[in-house]
This record gives sequence, C-alpha cells and structure tokens, in this order.
Amino acid sequence: MKHSLTFSTRPPQNFIPHQKILWTLDAWMSVDAVNAKIASYVLEMWFWWHSSLWNHCPAFSENFGKVDGYHTPLPNMLVQPVRTASVVHSLRRTCAIKDYSVHCLKLKAASCNLWQSSLPGMDLSSFLLSVTRSLFQQIIYAHRKAFDADKFAAIESIFCSLHKNVAMQDDIQCLVSILGSSNHQKLNSLVSLFIEPVLKELYLHCSSTEVYLNMGHACLKIGALRFSLLLSYDDSDPAMKYSFKHSQLEERISSLELEIKVRQECDYLAGQLSSIEADKKRADALERLEIERRRIQKKMVFRCNPLKFNALRKECGEFLKPARKVVGLVENIEGMDLHQVLEQASNWQATATSFIDRLSDEYKEYIDLAQPFQVAVYEMKLGLSLVLSFTLLKKVLNTIKEDNMDRVMESIYSFMRFPRVHAFISSSHSIGSPANFWDREMGILEKLIMLSSDVTTEKMGSMLQLKTGLYQNIVVRVAHFVADAQRIDDASFKILDKMFHEFANMWMNMKVQVKCKEGDDAQQYKFRPRALEIKSIVDVDFSTLDQFFPKDSFSEWQEFLSEEESLEKLEASNEHENVQDEWNLIQETIMKNMICIHNQLFGSTNLVLYAGTFHVDDADRLHSFTNSYTLGAGMIEGLGGLLTSSLDGKLIPEHLLRLCLEHGSKLVSSQKSSANYNFYKDSNAPMMAKMVKLVANLQLKICSLLSEWEDHPGLQKIMDTIQMLLAIPVETPLAKVLLGLQFLLNRARALQENESKFPLSDQLEPISALVCSWQKMEFDSWPALLQEVQEQYDINAGKLWFPLFSVLHHSHSADIAKYEESTIESLEDFIRTSSIGEFRARLQLLFALHGQITAGKCLEVQNYLSPRQEKNLQVLYNVFGYYIQFLPRILEDIEANRKGIEMELKEILKLFHWERTEICLSVENSKRTRQKLRKLILKYTDLLQQPVMLILDRETQQKGPKIHSLQFPRALKDNKHTISDLAQFCEKDRSIWLADWRKKVTDTLQNLHFKNTSGLSFLDNKDVTSITRQSLTSHSSHLSCDEQWNVLCWTAEKIFKTAMDCDDLWNDTGKGVGKKRALSELLKLLETSGLHKHKFEIMKISNSSNWLFVQPSYNAQHLLLTPSRLSGEALDVSTYSELQCLPDDYVDTIWKSANEFYFKSVASVQLLQRICLKPHGDITYDQASRAVSFLNHLIVIQQSQRAAAYDFSKQLKCLRECTYAFGNSYFKCTVIDERTNSEYSIVQNQRVLFQCMWKQKQLFDGLTTLLAEESLLLRTVESTHLKSCQTVRPAANHVLQFIEKFIPVTQKSKESLDNYLLGQLGGPAKSSTGIIG
Repeated sequence: MKHSLTFSTRPPQNFIPHQKILWTLDAWMSVDAVNAKIASYVLEMWFWWHSSLWNHCPAFSENFGKVDGYHTPLPNMLVQPVRTASVVHSLRRTCAIKDYSVHCLKLKAASCNLWQSSLPGMDLSSFLLSVTRSLFQQIIYAHRKAFDADKFAAIESIFCSLHKNVAMQDDIQCLVSILGSSNHQKLNSLVSLFIEPVLKELYLHCSSTEVYLNMGHACLKIGALRFSLLLSYDDSDPAMKYSFKHSQLEERISSLELEIKVRQECDYLAGQLSSIEADKKRADALERLEIERRRIQKKMVFRCNPLKFNALRKECGEFLKPARKVVGLVENIEGMDLHQVLEQASNWQATATSFIDRLSDEYKEYIDLAQPFQVAVYEMKLGLSLVLSFTLLKKVLNTIKEDNMDRVMESIYSFMRFPRVHAFISSSHSIGSPANFWDREMGILEKLIMLSSDVTTEKMGSMLQLKTGLYQNIVVRVAHFVADAQRIDDASFKILDKMFHEFANMWMNMKVQVKCKEGDDAQQYKFRPRALEIKSIVDVDFSTLDQFFPKDSFSEWQEFLSEEESLEKLEASNEHENVQDEWNLIQETIMKNMICIHNQLFGSTNLVLYAGTFHVDDADRLHSFTNSYTLGAGMIEGLGGLLTSSLDGKLIPEHLLRLCLEHGSKLVSSQKSSANYNFYKDSNAPMMAKMVKLVANLQLKICSLLSEWEDHPGLQKIMDTIQMLLAIPVETPLAKVLLGLQFLLNRARALQENESKFPLSDQLEPISALVCSWQKMEFDSWPALLQEVQEQYDINAGKLWFPLFSVLHHSHSADIAKYEESTIESLEDFIRTSSIGEFRARLQLLFALHGQITAGKCLEVQNYLSPRQEKNLQVLYNVFGYYIQFLPRILEDIEANRKGIEMELKEILKLFHWERTEICLSVENSKRTRQKLRKLILKYTDLLQQPVMLILDRETQQKGPKIHSLQFPRALKDNKHTISDLAQFCEKDRSIWLADWRKKVTDTLQNLHFKNTSGLSFLDNKDVTSITRQSLTSHSSHLSCDEQWNVLCWTAEKIFKTAMDCDDLWNDTGKGVGKKRALSELLKLLETSGLHKHKFEIMKISNSSNWLFVQPSYNAQHLLLTPSRLSGEALDVSTYSELQCLPDDYVDTIWKSANEFYFKSVASVQLLQRICLKPHGDITYDQASRAVSFLNHLIVIQQSQRAAAYDFSKQLKCLRECTYAFGNSYFKCTVIDERTNSEYSIVQNQRVLFQCMWKQKQLFDGLTTLLAEESLLLRTVESTHLKSCQTVRPAANHVLQFIEKFIPVTQKSKESLDNYLLGQLGGPAKSSTGIIG
C-alpha cells in the first residue's frame, strides 16, 4: 500500500478499498457480515482499477495505439507499453536550455521510479486469465441460495478440479448441467447464452496466440452476464427496503419498550412481583431488536431524491440493448470489414464511456447501485478492446507473415535487452555463436523494421536508414562476440559477410536509381579524386534559430552574421533531396562505425597492430545498446503497442539504462578535453546552462524597465534576444550560443550608447566575462580541428568501401584473365587517385578486404573458394604490399607540415589579449581571428588534398637515379654491418644445429605411437610423418652443400662491397664518368654471378606491373609496418599504449623485413623502367635495361624463396598444431597397456576432454561478458544519482559490489582457456587472418 501510494500514477482515492480491506482483515472477528463487506470492497477495488485503465493514461502513449490511421480505444495502462512510450517521449522531446535543470531532474526521478518499480510476476495473459476466472466464480458463488447444498458443493468441487487439472469437455458439460438446475430463473436463462461460452473460453486449452481473443470474449460475456443479472432483481430500491424494515423495527422496539414500562407500573400499583422469566424474555427480545436495528442502520443509504431510482433503472435497462449488440458484433467480427469493425467498436466504446460518466455524475447518491453496473460495463469495454487488439494484431502478423506473437515479442526483447546473454552450447568443439541466433531472427527483425517505418519515418528516418541501422547493429553484436571470444567461427563470418553484401547491394541500388541504369552494366567503377569541404568542420548552421526570432529581429541577426559565417545552409535546406543525399546522410552516421569494425575484424586499425587485436570498451557497448533500443522502440510502436505491456515490463532494466544514458549525455560534454572537442559542432549543455541565470537576471531588469517604458523598441529587441537565447535547445553547439550572446551584448551596448538612462552594466558585466571565457575555450579547441580534418579524410576514404567491395565481388566477366586485368586496373586507380590525406585509410580498406577473403577461404565458405576470389587475394596482397612501403614517408611529410601550421596557430593565439575584456568582446577582432583560423584549416586541407602520386612522382624526379633515396628509408651505407653478419653466418659450425635438429625429430617420430586414436579425426598420422620426413634430407646431401654455401657467401659479400662502393661514388655529385664506369662494373659482376641479361627484357613496359601483382598471397600480417618504420609523431596517441602489448616476436620481424625488401625491389624495378622511358644523363638506356633485367631476375629468385619459406612455415605450423594439443596430457595422463606395456601420449578420451574445454570456454566467454555488462549497467545507474540519494545509489552499489567479486575469477578462468585453446594452439595472434583459430 505504501509503495502504491508513493510511486503509482493512480490517484490516492483509488486505493481506499485496499485500505478498507486491510482494516477489515485486522478486525476480522469483530466485524459483522465480514464476507459481504469484503465482497463489496473487492467490487469497489475492481471498479477503481478499471477506471484507472481508461482515465489515467499519458497523452503521448496514444501514438502507440494507432493502426492504419485509426486510434483504437484500448485500456492503455494495461495493454499498451506505457513505460516505453514515456521513455521515447522523453528522448524525442526538445528541451530548451532554460529548462535544462528541470529536465535533468525529471530524468533522475523517472529512473528512480523505474528502479523501484517491481517486475511483473506474470505476463498479461496469465494475469487476465486468473482475474477473469476469479470474477466468474464470484458471480456463481453469489447465487449460492439458488442451488441445493449438495449441488453447490459439486460446483465448488468442479471449479477446484478445473484449477488443478486440464479441463475436459465432459467437465464443462457437467458443470453447465448443474448450473442450469438452479431455482433462479434469470440465471437459468443465461446459461446457454453466456455461462457455457465463458466456461469454454476460460478453461478449455487454447494456443498462446489466441489466449487474448478468448480472454476478450470471456470478459465481454462476463460483463454482459453481470449486467443482465443486476437488472433481474426487484424493481424497488434496496435502500427503501432497508428503510421500511428499519421503521418496522422502530415500531416493534417502541411497542416492546412501552409494554415493559406498562407492566412494571401495573405490577407496582397491584403490589405484585412480576415473573422473572417473562421479564427476561422481553428484555432479550428488545436486545435482539436493537441489534437488528443497528445492522439495518449500517445498510441504510440516504436518498435525497428517491424518485431517481426509477430513472436509474430505466437508463440501465436501455443500455442492455447496446450491451447485447456489442456481443453480437464480437461474434460476427470475422466476416466483417476491419474498418467497419473499428468504427462500430469506437462508437460503442464512446457510448459506454458516456454511460459510465453519466451514472457517476447524475446518480451520485445511488453510487452503491450504479457502481456494479459500471463494473459490468467496464468488463465489456475491456473484453471488446482485447478482441479488437487481437484482431488488429492478427492483421499485423499477417502483414509480416508470422503466426506466433510470442516469438515476435521474444525477438524484440532479445534485440533490446541489456546485458546481452548469448550462452549457446554447440554440439561440436567449435564455439557456439550468437550469429546462428541472429541469422534466424534477421528475417523477422527486417519485417518489423518495415512495419515501424510506416509510423516512425518522421521521427527515426526513412526505411533505408532504419534498415541500415538494423544491419549495423547486427554487425556490431557479432563483432563484439568475436572480440570477446577472440576468434571468428563459420556462423559469425557468414552473417557478417551477408551484412556486408547487403550494404554493398544497397549502395549499388542507389547508384542504379541515380544513374537510371537498365539491366546489367559491366563497366567497372571508376575511382576519382575526392574533395573535402571545409564548411563541414568549422561552419555553423544557423538556419534552425529562425523559429526563435521574430521576423524583423532575425533579419538583423542575419546582417550581424553576414561577415561572420556563411549562410549557405539556409538555402541548402530548401534544396530538393534525392536518393544520393539520403545515402550520404546514412554514410555520415553509420559508415564510420562499420568501416572501423571491418578493419578491426579483418584488417588493422593503424597498419601496425594485427587483425583481431581489439577490445570492446564500455562506450562501444553502450552505443550499440542505444541504437538497438531506438530501433526496438520503433518496432514496438510499429506494432501499435498491441498487447505489448508484458514486454514493456520485461524491459524495465533497459528503460532505466536508457534514461541514465540520456542524463549522462547532457553532462558529458563539459568533461570533453580540447583534444577531441569541436566547438562549432559538439553540444555542451552544462557550459551553456551557465548563461541561464545571468541572462535571466538581465531579463528581470528589462521587464522592470519595460513596466516604466512600455513599447520601447530598444528594450523590446533586447527582450526578444533574451527569449531566443533561453529557448535554444540544449543540443545546440556552443558556437551558436556564443554568437547569440555577442548579438545580445551588441544590442545592449547600442541601447546604452543612445540612451544612458538605462543602467544595465551590473547585469551585462557577468555576461561579458562569460563570453570571454567561451571565446578562450573556442580558441583552445582549434588544434583539435586539424585532427578532425584528418578524420574527415578518413571518413571520405571509408565511403569508397562500397565501390571497392562491389569491384571485388562483381561477376560480369566470365574470362578470368579479363577479370584479373580489370581488377588490377581498378585497384591501381583506387590507390593512384588517392590524396595523401586518404592514403592510409585506403590502404586499410585493401588490407581489411584481403583479410575478409582470407578468412572466408580458411573457413571454406563456398563464395570464397572460386578462382575469382583467389585472383582477388593475390592482387590485394601484392598491391597492398607494394604501396604500403610509401606510407611512412607520406606520414612524415604530413606531420612536418602540420607542425608548421600548429606553430602558426599558436602565434595567432598569442596575439589575442585575454586580459583586456574590450578586445575580447570586439566583434571585429573575433571575426578577423576566425578568418585566420579558416585560412589555416584551408591550408591544411589543401595539403592533405594533394594527390599521393604527385608527391611520389615529384620525389622521384627530385632524387633522380638515387633509387634507395626514395625506396629505402635507411641508406645502404648505414647497413655495412651486414658484411660481418654474412661472415659470421658462413662459419664452419653453422650447420651443427641442423644435424642436431634432424636427430631430435627422427627420434621423436620413432617414439610416437598412434594406436587407439582413431577417434581423433583431425590428426592424420601419415600426414604428420610425411610432412616431417620431407623436411629431413640425407646427411650426405647436407655435407655436399657446404662448399656451395661457402661460394655463395663469398659471392654475396663481394657483390655487397661493390654495391656499397658504387653507392658512395654515386652520392658524390661530380665524377660523372666514374659513376658510369662503377655502374658498368657492378652490372658485369651481377651478370657473372648468374643473373640473366636479356631473359626479362622482352617484358612489355606498359604492362610491366601486372605480373608482379598476380603473385601468390601469403600471410598478410607480415606486410604490416613495424613501429620502428613510423616516427613517433605519425603514430596516434592511443597506438602507443597498444604497442606496449605487442609481443616481441623476432620471427615476425624477420618475415616483415623479408617482405619489405621484396617490395622495395619491385619499386626499384618501377623506377628503373621510368628511367628507360626517359633516359638519364648518367645512365645509358642499355645500362637501365640490363638493371631492369637483373632486378626482375632477383625478384623471381625472391619469389621462389618466399614460396619455399612460407610453405615450410605452413608445414611446421601444421606439425605444431597436431602435436601440441595434447602435450600437457602426455605428462599428466598416461595409460599403460598391460598386453604390450606401451605408453600412449594421446589417451582415448582426449577428444571428449577437448570438446568439454571448448564448451567451458564458451560458457566463460558468455559469463564474463554478462558480468561486465551487468556491472556497466549498475555503474551507469549509480553515477546518475547523487551521493545523497538514499534509495537507488546504495542499492545499485550493493549489487555492484556483489557482482564485482566474481569478475576477476571468471576473467582469470577465461584467460586460461583462451591461452591454452587459442594462444598456444595457433590462435589469433599466429593465424594468417588474426582471428581464425
């Protein structure tokens, strides 16, 4: 009771019958006719409950009750998702800055109410079934006197058995026959009409989908039954009966008292003693009459106008016809037009509501008689609304082609819930993936999104936006699962691939609509340079402020800003929107996140870290939840809110979290550092709220002056500006408000200059100080704009993911050779048309798409096993490997130019005098300073806009034939220690390790016994043995290689020394003849060393790069940059912390170095070919062509060496995976065969143990994620409420402390399993894709 009075939205008077029942229960033994009183209180409680369903519903929830444009009359508080509607209303409502504090307080109060609201113990259908059965039994039990004692006992027994057991048709017929044998004629006449149908609908089994239909029919007929029985009683007022009985008792009591008095006097006069027994009888009779009189007095009701009873009876009798009519309407609803049914039902609901209100207003003194009739009508209203809800719901289900509403609700709940629990147990050793679940649910969610777009387009966006939002949310969920599990499985990859293809198809459909294409177009997408508009970073859109200004004031406002800001967007808002504009909007909001996830899964976030090495932080989880909540609320609204109150109750934690996040979003802006805060685009509500009190004080002063100087134009203009500032939404960027305050100060200054009689300096001084502080904040945020320019270039490059993905997955050409040629051409255009600002992002796209194809191939996904995908893999690998070598130099150039611009920016800020307020408030000074900023931003933009090939070609022209100057960051002369390394490598004992290694492997193979291991299908004995034995050559052949190896080392050393001497000579700007002679000697030495002179000259220069780009693809992780190749300035701040976690893998470093020099050789060939096309003064054509031939021969040698090395590495990895899996088991679990006395390293039951460990990993993955997200929810709720909060904060902290006890334990167990199953068995850090275990 206390909880209801405190937190319920119902009025306190609705709980009067509850309190009466509590009082009656406390004094049960001392109350007369307690059962009747309880029954009357229950009826009164039922009346107020019905009344609250229809009369106490917020207006904004009505939007959830519209289907096909009709507002369906429903008991919103019972069947509508009122909590969802309330939260959505709070989120969509625009809050003015003057109401900022109140808005934050409302969010806190709403979250507090949600925290303290109890979760429903049962769903709506169970609740309605229980209540309806109870009400029906009360009606039957109220007619106890109409049945014989044995028959009534049988009725009670049957009802009791129906509750415990499943009802059968025979039980219903038996009960109907007994009820039809009563001596109450009216009750008998209603058995077949109402009672028998109600029994079947309440007790016979029905499907979960039709339970609401049955409840609707039952409630409607119970109400009609109650109404009919109430009209069957006598035509006299019960109160008049009690009044007549009371008068009779008064006469009898008066007569008896007179008799006693007369007898006493007579006995006194006669001098006789009266009979004691006779006196006692008369006294007892008098006492009984007085008790009866007191009982009747309690039942008496005062009627000021007794004649109104007949009018009440008449009015109730007239309503019986509409009551019977609505029962017929419901019975024939299947054969009627839906719109006609809705119209008639709405009219009847209005009539019933009018009837109930009329009884309450006109017959207040007859409330004891009118209230039962009102309850009966309320029951009919509820029944009709349930039937209508089911009918409309069935129409909605037919629209989305579903037949089970529970499944629809469960899909929405699974989509919206937080924490997200995905504990799917797989029958195999692979990890159970939520991707299987989302793949099944995708169809129904897409249908719900289509349904929600019909009612939420204006609020949430177009159908395209909703669909892309859904796809992105699924991608994020699967990506989070992959990050938590640290591997990607087949199901996860397939749904990710499906989503990426959906994005690409939507982009292609947009292009088809824009270009009006017909049929298949085989033309490849043409990549072109892309420009960046600076206005997307520093320009402020003032078009939204016109609604807060009077027309004349807004024109003056535009003149004030004419030189300050560009008003291009005022006109842009009136331009015609098309499909391209809509797609661009989607790209800005979704694409950045999707490309980031794609890079994290399959690529590298900075081209240094491996793929899959990413962590899901709290912000990512909350952002994903916010998006899913918005989409889910739209789905519920699309259903019309029909019978979704149970789902609404289950979503209480989600409602609570969403409100707390909304509250946090209003405060987080003030905590942003200048490093990531855009003063012109980002909101800062707490900082903006500081002006409210200051401006309000000025408003009070202006109001007092206007009372003296009415209609003063200057004062009125200031008042208009103040009202505009106070009405600005809290989401407005601070730049707009700053200019508004400057506009206010400008008007106030003009007023004081013209008329000094208005003293406003006391109110204007704090506003001026606030403006100065905001200007300093604005200028301090300028360095961050340079980083935002780079981010815009990254976003610009990310938009090319769509055409690039389409190029790699199109199937227009049937000729593989043509497909290969067109793909190479497209990818080279993709890189060559890049600006230096987009260069790194475009390389990331290439690397991520290569990783995706590699993952699909490793997982044996059918679409990725085609020859086209194999060609894509080769081209992507080689194009990326070739162009990534230029990235360090590009980043160094960008960083060097950026430092110069930052120095200029600092110099500008030094010239601004913050200590002098008049200079800070000068509009002209602010304009000039902002113009300088725009020029610097434009300068930096122009720098990043330069074509990357222009930079590389210009560098090549400047360096001329000094190949290593461009292609080798470190000069060869810095690597002279390589000579000593070669000498050390050629020592006589260089091969001792090989002989020892051969002996150890041979012994190990002889000791391995693979008996009784047939169950281990993944371990093939013959393959393991053959792989190892192929790596072991004979000892004699090994000895014959020593002399050859010595000759090779001597030749390599000689070539290296000659090359270094030639390098020193070429670094000298003079000695042109000596350069030619030294180069000729070097070429002769290379020719005598075995390089071919003319074998590769026949290669066509125009198509020289194609054969280099179709070479085999290897481990792409070895193409990533090492941290040493990037300068500290070129690395992001966040990258430093991530690099600390990189393992110091010497083998990976060797691989990267080998690949680095291979692609440098390829680049050297490209440079020499340019020299062949344009001869150089110091290099003849013959020398250049011979050098090209030699380099191509070296490249072929490198290719063969890389192929052999990667093949050997693959075989070693296979051997390691096959033998290590049970290495620990060999020492801990040994089985002895008594017959052969042999020891097995792999026991029989290890496969089962292995599967169990994978399932344990899955459980711990899910449990760790669950605890982390639950902790995140509680921490968010706790941080929303103040420390002084005595309800929410202590309770949340108590649960949080309990949960955090288990987080380290589960995390440690998860890490142990990850380390064993993934880290040491060739997991993410060792696989070619980084995330495939």
